[in-house]
Amino acid sequence: MSSEPGAYRFGPLEQRGFLAGLRLGQVLVLAGGAAAVLGLVARVRSLEAVVPAAFVCGLTLAAAFTRPGSRSPDRWLLLATRHLWRRLGRRSQLVSAAPLLGHTLRGGPPVAVPDTLRGVSLLSVGGSAGLPPEVPPGIGMLKDSRAGTYTGVLRVMGTAFALLGPGDQARLVEAWADILGGFGRDRSPVRRVQWLERTLPETGEEAARYLGESMRLPFSDEAVRAYLGLIEENRLAARQHDAFVAVQIDRAGGRLSSGRAGDPDVGAYVALARELEALAGQLQAADLQVEGALPPRALAQVIRLTFDPAAATGLALRAASGGEPGVHPASAWPLVTATAWSRYRVESAWHAVYWVREWPRAAVGADFMAPLLLQTHAVRTVSMVMEPIPPLRARREVEAARVADASDEQVRQRAGFVSSVRRRREQEQVVARERELADGHGDLRFSAYILVTGSSTEELDAACAEVEQQAGLARLELCRLDGDHDVAFTYCLPLGRGLR
Repeated sequence: MSSEPGAYRFGPLEQRGFLAGLRLGQVLVLAGGAAAVLGLVARVRSLEAVVPAAFVCGLTLAAAFTRPGSRSPDRWLLLATRHLWRRLGRRSQLVSAAPLLGHTLRGGPPVAVPDTLRGVSLLSVGGSAGLPPEVPPGIGMLKDSRAGTYTGVLRVMGTAFALLGPGDQARLVEAWADILGGFGRDRSPVRRVQWLERTLPETGEEAARYLGESMRLPFSDEAVRAYLGLIEENRLAARQHDAFVAVQIDRAGGRLSSGRAGDPDVGAYVALARELEALAGQLQAADLQVEGALPPRALAQVIRLTFDPAAATGLALRAASGGEPGVHPASAWPLVTATAWSRYRVESAWHAVYWVREWPRAAVGADFMAPLLLQTHAVRTVSMVMEPIPPLRARREVEAARVADASDEQVRQRAGFVSSVRRRREQEQVVARERELADGHGDLRFSAYILVTGSSTEELDAACAEVEQQAGLARLELCRLDGDHDVAFTYCLPLGRGLR
């Protein structure tokens, strides 16, 4: 991404291939088609082989270079095979075993997670675990035992960014860039950083609390009843906005101690708590309000409401009636899921996931995502996953990219292929990255996803149409991840997923 004061421009998605700019799947398809044509000609050995050979050749070229919909045919084939395999194995529908496990007097509710989240658990560390005095206990931590990662989440609130002038917006963006650059140091335990911005149905909890504290007239009064009607009407149309920043550490990527008790989770907790505290201070210096790291019950509620936003009303009523706020960590996971080709159902909610394939090519302002973030009425979650790259690794990658571009260009010139404008822009982007690294700037990989939710298939389709329209106004090109919604759904949870 290149930037000027108040103007930002993103480069094209790098599509560096396996050979001469071609992906490995394309090379295999072309090799298989060539082998089929040669075998056909060798078998027939007459002019009768011309027609079938031409048909196979055309089919091979179409499979290798056409793009029906959002993906190429070879990638559609992989998704279709996976989807069919899951349906034949009766794994497209999941009914949790938690209701059958029973409660225990000390262990609390039973835990059962979906297959896509196998190995993920929500835990914390108490003060009796031998923590250093400067590390606060009770922070919620998502452990992914299969990936070897630990993730903590901060709840943040920002200022009216869209109402600021270009200079102030550029200053805040520069502050965020400095924060991300600090994670790109060598031997850093931080593996990924993720921010999530979501909307939920408005429960009216704040308005009801204010009314209860300020009301001096009885409920039977006409003015009070009219005011209550306005609150209810606004609640049905309003949306609650939440923002979170997640930090993920990798036990294999940094030097983490095992804690005083010899427990690796304690060592990871100490490192994660320190990184969260440092990040909170940096965000506050960037004029953001940080409510602090989420405790286990609050983090479990974030996960629960992402799966089923309709549960927000019941949780608000439970908290208002004197219940413990949040959700028990064992109750964060869904009880019923069903995976279809074009959607993903979890209990009473239907979900669809989009990937942001392309970012704005023309110069845009710092608030270019305002149509998507502020003007969508649909229930949705925007997730961006970022992976800071250490300087040495970044230099090696950009040098390898330049060598690969030069080699591919020579092969294409010998074969008579014309270099497209897009390829030239990709090469220019690599040169710009090398220049920025030489100037001392950091480098990172990132990917963004949009989770759209509806209470029915009709509401989901309407919400998807609205999100696509607002994303177009923000100059974003979306790709609907059909055939992969159940896996892509996990990219919109605070787990740092979405990058290989």
